[in-house]
Amino acid sequence: MKAVCFRGPAGVGKTTLAYEVGRDIVKKTLMSNKLGYISADMFAHISFDCRYTDNEIDFKYDLIHQIVGRLAKQGYTVIYDDTFQRYKDYVAMIDCLSSNGYNVHLFSLTAPLEVVLSRNKARFWKERISNARVKMLHAIHTEHSRADETAINTLLTVEHNSSLILKEVYGVNLTL
Repeated sequence: MKAVCFRGPAGVGKTTLAYEVGRDIVKKTLMSNKLGYISADMFAHISFDCRYTDNEIDFKYDLIHQIVGRLAKQGYTVIYDDTFQRYKDYVAMIDCLSSNGYNVHLFSLTAPLEVVLSRNKARFWKERISNARVKMLHAIHTEHSRADETAINTLLTVEHNSSLILKEVYGVNLTL
């Protein structure tokens, strides 16, 4: 089973790329509907003021790890995206996916800070976060990188990046 894990600061394009990759996996690999998409955004309302305590963050990841386990038991391919404001949660997610039998493909999404700030400003008001938080998350992702991650520049088109990801994950060029 395969898992595709996207990480990057808010506004870098994780969700947009995750949806495109999901559509392309189904369309270009003729895969059945056994594709699970999990976004940390789904759990954004655990705290109403978006100032998460460590207990709330731990609770969120406990839930996500349970979902991953259930998807693995049913043979789903998983696409996951998150900002991972704590690096230890990123490492724990990789361990969770691996221990559930997934061949994990890691992608770190990047864009210049000015672009990320602009994208955040253009978001629907409920999804928008403060510029200070965007800068903090951008800094976290700039300082933490792994040798087993592939960096994806989100200034390139979503279609181009999706093709690159599918080539890495499936080992072949899956253009239609």
